Amino acid sequence: MWAPRLNSTIKSKFKMKKQLRLLAFCLFSFGLFGHAQTTKIVFATGGAFLATGNQVTVHLYDTQSGSIDTLDQVLGDFTNGIIRDGQYAFAHIGRSAFNPDPVGEETIYKYDLISHTRVDSIVGIPGAFKFAVWEDYFIVGKGFGGSGSQLEIYDKNDLSAGPIFEDSAIAQPVGGLIVVGGKLYVGFTENGQGNIARYDLSASPVFDGIFPLNAAAAGLGDMLSDGQYIYGFAEYYDPVTFDLISAGVVKFDLTSHDFQTQPTSLANTPLGIKAGVLYGNFGSDGNDLDTETLLPVGTVTLPPYAAGKLDTAQNVFYLLETDFASFGQLSAVDFSGDVLFTLDTDISGTAIDLVTNHCPEFTQTDLFLFMYFGDQLTEPLSPYVTDVDGDALSFSITMPPMYLISEIDSSNNLLLTDIGNSSGFDDLEITVTDIWGCSDVVAVSIELGIIGTTTSNFWEEKEVSVFPNPTPGTLSVQLPEFKNEAAQIEVFNINQQRVLHFDQHIHEKLNLEVQNIPPGHYQILIRGEKHAAFGRFVKI
Repeated sequence: MWAPRLNSTIKSKFKMKKQLRLLAFCLFSFGLFGHAQTTKIVFATGGAFLATGNQVTVHLYDTQSGSIDTLDQVLGDFTNGIIRDGQYAFAHIGRSAFNPDPVGEETIYKYDLISHTRVDSIVGIPGAFKFAVWEDYFIVGKGFGGSGSQLEIYDKNDLSAGPIFEDSAIAQPVGGLIVVGGKLYVGFTENGQGNIARYDLSASPVFDGIFPLNAAAAGLGDMLSDGQYIYGFAEYYDPVTFDLISAGVVKFDLTSHDFQTQPTSLANTPLGIKAGVLYGNFGSDGNDLDTETLLPVGTVTLPPYAAGKLDTAQNVFYLLETDFASFGQLSAVDFSGDVLFTLDTDISGTAIDLVTNHCPEFTQTDLFLFMYFGDQLTEPLSPYVTDVDGDALSFSITMPPMYLISEIDSSNNLLLTDIGNSSGFDDLEITVTDIWGCSDVVAVSIELGIIGTTTSNFWEEKEVSVFPNPTPGTLSVQLPEFKNEAAQIEVFNINQQRVLHFDQHIHEKLNLEVQNIPPGHYQILIRGEKHAAFGRFVKI
């Protein structure tokens, strides 16, 4: 598959005086295979729950290579959540109040997923339960066992400095939270009724009111959103016996603030939304609901899981399964229910997030450059690369050419200097790499050859537009600087062979018939008494 050809942005100026002219043709050939995607999974496992000295381990698993790295291992019993933000992940490590070991306390750690190092932390945050990241904010909602404010917001770049915002408008444990369009929505239950509190994050965080729901929304917890609605998972338990009283899904309109509820036998651990289907664990009601009606649609069958995430690009569910006693497993299941892989893990895996990275790709199919002996060209590389993730990209050159000096500057420009004095061939490769180490390579073939001489005095050569381009036979070139000027016109193919050559007086415009030359890529050189120009075109 080939991408459409882009116009070169080179604006090269050359001055010559009775010197041999060397013309360098550079043809960039790019093979497009669709955006390759790599997926890494950051997840936590817990070991022997409530055991003295028990530790929680945070892992990073590469689904492509099959390698698994340990990011950290700390005292703890469980993990309430992992949130991935760019190259970083925030992981909560909890210590049960029933653990006989007095050592260890609830902590949130920040990890660099590239260097595999711990870079920051919030130490001693009891009850931390639900988490979100938005711009520079790291948001913590506290559940049962929390002290102080139920909602705290930190600078994600400096967690250890303490909260920059605390709010007491919510007096009950937080069940879930989500940020949509710069607004933070927090779900909680009070007096047997579900509620949603809203905060405006567009400037400094500001409390923006509470929207009461009803008893069917009691136990409102994790939330998903499609930008128009919030879908909340609600499970309400008896505070004394912990028996399940009710379960269901809440659909909250972000514009009108209207809501509807639909009971289910369970409603926990949401996985994602795609194409009008809400994926999660709804007990006997299955693993998927229609977002319009909130009724089961029965499109996918999944094994029981404790935590999971839907990769909407690849249509794959990544699931953590555990019995919290002797069994733990990470698995990938597609929309057909086929198991793509399984990985045995420690038990108590209850937190997971994904690093879905699309590899950068060169998208330019060909690019003609030409230059004269002793001159330089500067070509920006970024316009020829796409990276849908918006990662920082780096470029490098291998196989330096014989007749050219080549380098890439700090602005990702390709710099070429022609130092050859005879015809020849040069080859080099340019590699683009993202922050995750995923790369794409383009091979560049450069041919240098003598195509003629000139006896003109100093003049400046500029690139001009040729149209229509591509053309089946007739070309037009606008040359406003040529005023009834005698000129020499030459057309060369990519093999540096001159296929057309004639003289003509030009007044502001040149019309050229090329219907008799073979299809291909060409350059046209126009040299007048006082001016010179060049252009590129494709004959079809």
